[in-house]
This record gives sequence, structure tokens and C-alpha cells, in this order.
Amino acid sequence: MSQLIRTFIAIEIPDPVRRQIDRLLRKIRPLAESVKWVSPKNVHITLKFFGEIPPMQIRRIKQKLESTIEESEPFQLHFKQIGAFPNFNRPRTLWTGIQGNEKELIDLKQRLDGRLETIGFEKESKPFHPHLTLGRVRHGRNPLIDIDALERQFFRSDNFTVKRVVLMKSELQKFGPIYTPQAVYILSDKI
Repeated sequence: MSQLIRTFIAIEIPDPVRRQIDRLLRKIRPLAESVKWVSPKNVHITLKFFGEIPPMQIRRIKQKLESTIEESEPFQLHFKQIGAFPNFNRPRTLWTGIQGNEKELIDLKQRLDGRLETIGFEKESKPFHPHLTLGRVRHGRNPLIDIDALERQFFRSDNFTVKRVVLMKSELQKFGPIYTPQAVYILSDKI
């Protein structure tokens, strides 16, 4: 029996913007004690999370990714402000929003979903809300979060160009997940 591999499709964040996210996290950590923060080295934009899947499915995903990325050009994004899912009254996830060429990001996500649906991966039932996860409220705790202070925080990252999409392997460890690229797809300027 082949081993299942925890897999997702992501857009990696360039180092200069990653450092800006790190500074933001250091600034807001004291405002939210009951949050498990994402390590700055692991921040990314998730396009599709598959969970644990067999290697045969990964080969099929790679084919669909390649054909989708061949039709995609690089585009610009930046991060702005802090938000919460489902909202700040009942926060479960803290995030920073994505702005810039959001339409290109959403189009890429929709094309991927359409192609992946043809090999058995259902489209997500909830609408895609482009964001970068900063942290998750720990289960079983009353959220010790200064909502007012978080909502007042201003954040805007530098612009960055999305030039590649990565198929990632995720290994859960006690100290946090380890992400390893399985395949990298470059968005082409020459469509």
C-alpha cells in the first residue's frame, strides 16, 4: 500500500515581503495570546488544499497544474489590513487580505478548480476569499484577543510579482509543519 502524502497548491511569498509579515506578526502577537501563529518561513497563499492523497493522484494533479499554468501570466499582489474568519466577534483564523491584481488570482484559482474537478477534486463550496493566514485561535480556549487593537492595526506590504505556483508536500511535526516543494510551475510572460 502506498503512503498518502499531505498536499496543497500554493503561491510562495518572496523574502522581502515575508520579512514584512514577520514584523507584523511580532507587533500583533501580544494582542492575541490564544493564537497559534504561522511561522514566517511557512506563510503562503493556498490555492487548493487536498489533504492526504496517494502518489498516483499527485501525478494527475501535476498534469492539470502544468496545463493551467501554461495559460497564466505573472501578476502583482500585496497584502493589506488584518481580518478574521468568520469575523472579529468569533475569530477562528486571523489573516491579512490580498489586493492588487486579485482578478488574476481569482481567475487562476477558478481555472485550477475547474481542471482539478475533472480528476475528482470537487470545487470548494465556500467562495474563495484571497488571504494569507497569520494564525489560528487555539481550540478550547476563550480567545484572549484584543479585537479593537487588532482592527486598528494598519498593514500594507510591498507589491510583489507572482511568478510561480508550487505543489507542496506538508509533513506535520510537533514544532509545526515542514513544507517541501514537489513541483514548481513558472507563469510565462510569453502567452
